[in-house]
Amino acid sequence: MSKKLKEEKWRGAKMSELNSNNNQTDHQEDSSKEEKKVNQSNSSEINRKSIGVRFLYAVLYLIVLGLLNAVIQLSVFFQFIYLFFTNKYSNPVRIFTNKVATYNYKIIRYLTLNDNLRPFPFSEFPKDIEEPSNEVIFK
Repeated sequence: MSKKLKEEKWRGAKMSELNSNNNQTDHQEDSSKEEKKVNQSNSSEINRKSIGVRFLYAVLYLIVLGLLNAVIQLSVFFQFIYLFFTNKYSNPVRIFTNKVATYNYKIIRYLTLNDNLRPFPFSEFPKDIEEPSNEVIFK
């Protein structure tokens, strides 16, 4: 077989594969649109019980959020006292407060209805969003 003929067959096979993938994608989009319509009709009839349960979780997480803010404030205070006396920062405290800040962020997203996944302890403890800076500069 000539090289051109092989290339044409390969292109034809790729084109038919792309067309079948597009048809599958179109079908998936149509079914997802139908699901959205069903979900929208269901969401207009939101169950008041589920709203109440989410509200109770929100109250619990607001209490946790207050405690976390106190922990962050104590950690900052400790970090600066440690820094003042030793002339170097405590890396374990930096890592700990970074994890607490990430957890704080996840709780706020849940409370503001921007995330449906309940934060820790109902799911895994969140991984760091950003790593702490390598160098701390005082200017």
